[in-house]
Amino acid sequence: MGKKAVHFGAGNIDQYADQVIFPRCVGRGFVACFLHNSDYEVIFADVVEPLVKSINENSSYKVIEVGVEGTEELTITNYRAINSRSDEEALVNEIATADVVTCSVGPTILKFIAPPIAKGIDKRSSDLPPLAVIACENAIGATDTLAGFIKQNAKEPDHDKRARYANSAIDRIVPAQDPNAGLSVKLEKFYEWVGIQWVDNLEPYIERKLYTVNTGHATAAYHGYSRGKATVDQALEDEFILGQVRKALAETTELIVSKHGIALDAQKAYAEKIITRISNPHLADAVERVGRAPLRKLSRKERFIGPASQLAELGKDVTALVDAAEQAFRFQNIEGDEESAELAKILAENSADEVVKKVTGLSETDKLYPKILEVVQKVKGQRYDPLYIKMRLDVKRQLFARSERVKGIDFHPHEPWILTTLYNGQAYIWSYETQQVVKTFELTDVPVRAGRFVARKNWIVCGSDDFQVRVYNYNTSEKITAFEAHPDYIRAIVVHPTQPFILTASDDMTIKLWDWEKGWKCVQVFEGHGHYVMGLAINPKDTNTFASACLDRTVKIWSLGSPTANFTLEAHDTKGVNHVDYYPFPDKPYLLTSSDDRTVKIWDYTTKSLIATLEGHTNNDGTIRIWHANTYRFEQSLNYGLERAWCVSYQKGQQGIAVGFDDGAVVIKMGREEPAVSMDGSGKLIWARHNEVISAIIKGGDASIKDNTPISLPVKELGTCEVYPQTLIHSPNGRFTAVCGDGEYIIYTSLAWRNKAFGSALDFVWASKENSNDFAIRESATSVKVYKNFTEKQGGLDVGFHADGLTGGTLLGVTGQGGVSFFDWNTGALVRRIEVEPKQVYWSDNGELVAIACEDTFYVLRFSRENFVEAVQSGQVEEDGVEAAFEVITDINESVRTGEWIGAVFVYTNATNRLNYLVGDQTYTISHFDTPMYILGFIQRDERIYLADKDVNVTSFALSLPVLEYQTLVLQEEMETAQELLANIPADQLNKVARFLEGQGHKELALEVATDPEHRFELALALNQLEVALELAKEADVEHKWKTVGDAALAGWDVALAAKCFTQARDIGSLLLLHSSTGDREGLAALAKQAEEASAHNVAFSCHWMLGDVDACVDILTKTGRHAEAVLFSQTYKPSTTRPLVDGWKESLEKGKKGRVAKILAVPGEDDELFPEWDEWLKLESEGKSADAAVSTSNGDEAGSEEQAEAEEEE
Repeated sequence: MGKKAVHFGAGNIDQYADQVIFPRCVGRGFVACFLHNSDYEVIFADVVEPLVKSINENSSYKVIEVGVEGTEELTITNYRAINSRSDEEALVNEIATADVVTCSVGPTILKFIAPPIAKGIDKRSSDLPPLAVIACENAIGATDTLAGFIKQNAKEPDHDKRARYANSAIDRIVPAQDPNAGLSVKLEKFYEWVGIQWVDNLEPYIERKLYTVNTGHATAAYHGYSRGKATVDQALEDEFILGQVRKALAETTELIVSKHGIALDAQKAYAEKIITRISNPHLADAVERVGRAPLRKLSRKERFIGPASQLAELGKDVTALVDAAEQAFRFQNIEGDEESAELAKILAENSADEVVKKVTGLSETDKLYPKILEVVQKVKGQRYDPLYIKMRLDVKRQLFARSERVKGIDFHPHEPWILTTLYNGQAYIWSYETQQVVKTFELTDVPVRAGRFVARKNWIVCGSDDFQVRVYNYNTSEKITAFEAHPDYIRAIVVHPTQPFILTASDDMTIKLWDWEKGWKCVQVFEGHGHYVMGLAINPKDTNTFASACLDRTVKIWSLGSPTANFTLEAHDTKGVNHVDYYPFPDKPYLLTSSDDRTVKIWDYTTKSLIATLEGHTNNDGTIRIWHANTYRFEQSLNYGLERAWCVSYQKGQQGIAVGFDDGAVVIKMGREEPAVSMDGSGKLIWARHNEVISAIIKGGDASIKDNTPISLPVKELGTCEVYPQTLIHSPNGRFTAVCGDGEYIIYTSLAWRNKAFGSALDFVWASKENSNDFAIRESATSVKVYKNFTEKQGGLDVGFHADGLTGGTLLGVTGQGGVSFFDWNTGALVRRIEVEPKQVYWSDNGELVAIACEDTFYVLRFSRENFVEAVQSGQVEEDGVEAAFEVITDINESVRTGEWIGAVFVYTNATNRLNYLVGDQTYTISHFDTPMYILGFIQRDERIYLADKDVNVTSFALSLPVLEYQTLVLQEEMETAQELLANIPADQLNKVARFLEGQGHKELALEVATDPEHRFELALALNQLEVALELAKEADVEHKWKTVGDAALAGWDVALAAKCFTQARDIGSLLLLHSSTGDREGLAALAKQAEEASAHNVAFSCHWMLGDVDACVDILTKTGRHAEAVLFSQTYKPSTTRPLVDGWKESLEKGKKGRVAKILAVPGEDDELFPEWDEWLKLESEGKSADAAVSTSNGDEAGSEEQAEAEEEE
C-alpha cells in the first residue's frame, strides 16, 4: 500500500468568487507539490463543493514556479478530494489509514477541522505507526494549537501513541493567482521546506522565517498601501519604503542573531534575499492581499509586536517595527477583509490604551507599550465618524478577459457586450455574461485607439493609426465603409445620441464632425487646440455641445455649428489632459478631467471653477481608484494585475464599469442595483437618495391605478442619514426603519425620523411580527448579536462558523461555510442547518412557509415549530439541528430577485424580469418587464402588489386575495370550503381560477367556473362533453370549432353529429370520407353540390362517381377543360355521348392553335376502321351494360393515340 496524506484546505478557484480575490493556494501549491514529489497520494479535504468536484474531475494540474530567472511548470497527479462537510465519514476513514495529515486553512479555522481528525485518529489501528499531523499556517505553534483542539475531541486514551504533532516553518510566497488558471497554482521558485526533521526546539526556524519573510513582506505591503502602491514589488521601487523594510529587517536580524546564535552575515544575507524575493515583479502581489487580517498580524507573537516587544525589553531600537505597526493600524475597511473592518470598529469604540491591550496583547508593564500607545493615539487622532470612513462598495467582477493591449473600450447600451479595440489592429466584442468573444474584427495592422458602438444602426465605428475610420455591421460582419478621416493618428470617437453624427479627434490637432446620412461627409472641422486631441465627450444635458481634452493642458467646450470654442479651461498646470467626461446626472453641471500629472479634477462648467482635485495614483500603476461623487473621498482601489490601464467606459443608467489594460480588459459591477427602499403595510414608502431620506404615501381607493402603469407619488424629504444606506428596512410593525451602510446601522422612528438606536454592523435584520422590536446584527465574521426589544441579549450568538450574512423573519438565519443555519430568536438554539447558499430568505406571515432563494434555484419549505420543540424537549437535537423541523415542499429552477408571501402564495420577480407567483409547485406569470423590478410589498387594502425600479419609479398589479385563498384551499384539497369561497371571487378573475383548476386536474369544476368561451370550448372537448362544445360552436359559428367538434364526434362514433358539424365547417374532405364510408347517397348528392359551389371539383367528381352519375362526371370534366379525360370516360361508360365530346375536344385544340392534333383525332362513328367494335358498345349501352363492361382498346385506338402524341410533340 502506497503512502497517503490528507490535506485540509485545497485553496480557492477564482471562478467561484464573486469579487476580486487572491486565492489562497498553499494546499494545492507547494504542500501538495512537496507531498506529490515524495510519492504520496494526496486527499484534499475542503468544504467548497464546486472546488471538490473540479479536483475530482481533473486528473492533473500545474504548479507554476515564477522568478526572475524564468518560469517552470510542474504537473501534479495522484490526488482526489472529499467534501469534509457532507462526507465526513469518508474523510474519517481516510485519516484512519493515512500517514500524514497537513492543513493550510488559516489559524482561525483549526478548531473546525479538529473533530474529524480526532475521529480518524480514534479509528486508527494500533498496528499502524503514529499519524504525523502538521499545520502549515502562518502562525507560531500552529500545530500545537491544532493538537489542543484535536485532543479535546479525542476519545481513545492512547492518543499520544496514535498521533505525533510537528510544528512547521514553511517559507514560500504564494502571490495573486490568474483567475483563468483553473486548478493551477503560481508560486515563487524559492522555498525552504526541505522535509520533516524532528527537533526538540523549532522556535529558531519559525522566528527566523516569521520575523524575516513575514515581517518584510507585511512592512512593504502596509507602507505601500499608505503610499498608494498597488503591489509589493511596486512598493519596493519606492526608496522610502525599501528603506523602511531594510530598517525593520535590520532590527529583527539583531534579535534573531542574539537570541538563536545564527551568524550575523548569514542572517543579513538571508534578509537581503527575502527583499529580492518579495520584489519579484512576476509575483504581482497586491498590497491589499498581503496586508489582509491586520488583527492577527498585530497580535502579541506576530511579525511586528513579537520581535519589537523582545527588542524593547533588551533596550534595542524598534523604530522601524513600530512605524510598520502604525501603518498596519491604518489598514482599515478594506473590501473583502473583515478583520480590517473589525480593526476600524475597535479603534472607534475603544480608548487608545484599550485598543493596545485588545489588539496587541501588551500591558503597561511591557517596555514596548508606550510606543504602541503613541501610535494608536496618532491613528485615532481623527474623530471617528461614519462620514469619514469608507463606504462598503459591492464590487462584482463580470468579465476578466486577457488580450493584447486594449486602447479603446465601450459598452453596448442594450446587449451584455463591450467593444475593445486593440494595439495590434483587432477589435473584439466580448459578452460579459458568457465570458466569451462574440465577434472578432481584423481591422488593420496598426493600433486601433478608439471604437464605439452605434447601436441604432448595429454598427461599430473604429479609428486607427493608419488615419482610417472603419465602420462594420456587428451582426453580419459586413464592412459598411472605410475612409481617411485625418492625416494623423485618430485618438477618440464619440457618437451623437440622436443625430446621425460622429465626432473624431486626432493628433492633427483637429476635431471633425461626420454625417453618415450624407455619405459620411465631413460637415464641420473644429480647430483651436495646440497639441494632440486625446478625448471627446458630448454633454448629456445639451447634446449640441461637447468637450475636448488635449495635451496642450486645456479642455475646450464647443457647440455644433460653431467653428470656434465657447470657452477654454486651463485644466492642468504641468501635464496634458488625457481624458474628459461629463457628470451623467442632471443635478450637477460638472466636468471631469484626468491628466499625466496623476490627478483627476472636477470642474463646474457653468462657473468654470474647480470643484475638487482627486489624488492617489502614483504612476501608470495599473489600479482602478474609486472616489465618492459627493464627498470626493477616496473609497477603494482595485488591481487586476493586467499592468497599465489605458481606457475606461461606464454603463449609462447602470452600475457597469469597463477598463482596458496592457494585458486585457475587465468589467466590474459597482454597488447594488436594488434600491434602498422599503414600504410598510399601509403604503408608506421610505427610500434613500445618497444620504437624503425621502418618503411618499400610496393612497388607497384610487380607481385610476391600472396594472403596470407608473404611479405618480407626491414626495417629501423626511430627513438625512448619517450613513450612506445600502439597505433600508421597516420593522415588521412599521413603527421603525433600520438603515445599514458603511459598517453602521441606525434605527429611526418611521414617522418623525428620530434616532432610536445605532451601532456598528455589516448586516442588519428584523425578527417577525410576533417579535417586532427584536433584531440582529453581524458585526464581523465572528460576531453576531441579538437584541430583544432594543436591548442586547448577553453572550451574543455562537454560530460555530464564520458568518457571511444574516436573514431575518421567523427564525434568525446566519449564512456561511456553504450553508445557512437557522436559530431560535428567543433561546439562540440551532433549529436546523441547511446546506444551500441563499442570497435571501423570505418567510410567510404565519411563519410556517419559507422560501430560500439561491443563485439559480429557490426552495420552499414548511417549518414545524412543534417538531422542533418536541425534539428539544426529548433531547433529540443533532449536530445540524432538528431534521424534522423543516419539510421540503418544492424547488423551482429560477433565480429570485425579490419576493413576498401573500398567505401561502409566494410572489416574486426573477432574473428574466418577470413577475410570477407560486402556488403549491405551480408558477404563474403575472407580467413581463423590460428592466429589473423589485417588490415593495402587498397592500391588502388595495389588493395590489407594488413594485419599483432602481430609480424608485413605482408601479403595481392587482392580486385578488379571494383568488389566492381559493387556490390555496384547492391545493390543500379543501374543495368544499373552496366552493363556498367561489362566490366572493370577482367575475373578471374567474377565468384565471379556471386555468388554475385545469392545471390542478379539476377540469369539470373549471368548466363550471370558466366564462371565457374559448377556454370553456377547450374544456368541454377535453371532458368529451360534446353537447356543451356544440352549443359553444353554434354561438361562435366559426369553421374550426365546428371541425373540432366534428372530429370529436367522429372519434366517439357519433356519425350524425359529425356529419352535421363537418357540414357547418364546410369540411368537404371529412364529409367525403364520412359519406363514402357509410354509403350515404343523399349525403353524397348534397356534398357534390356543395363541392361544386366551392370549386372542389375532385370531391364533386368522386361523389358523382360513387353515385354512378356518368353524365355529371363527364360534365365536370368538360367544364374544367379536361376534354381528353371526358372523351375517354364517356367512351368507357356512355359511348353515345362520345361523339359530341370529341367535337368539343377538337374545337378546344383548334382554339389552342393545335389544329394538326385536332385533325388526326379519330371520331367514333366516322372512322369505322379505327372503332370496329363501336356498334357493339352502343348496343351494350342501350342494354344498360356499358357502364359495367370491360372494354379493350383496339389497335386502331392505340395507333390513333400514338399519332396524336407524335403530332402534339411536333406542335
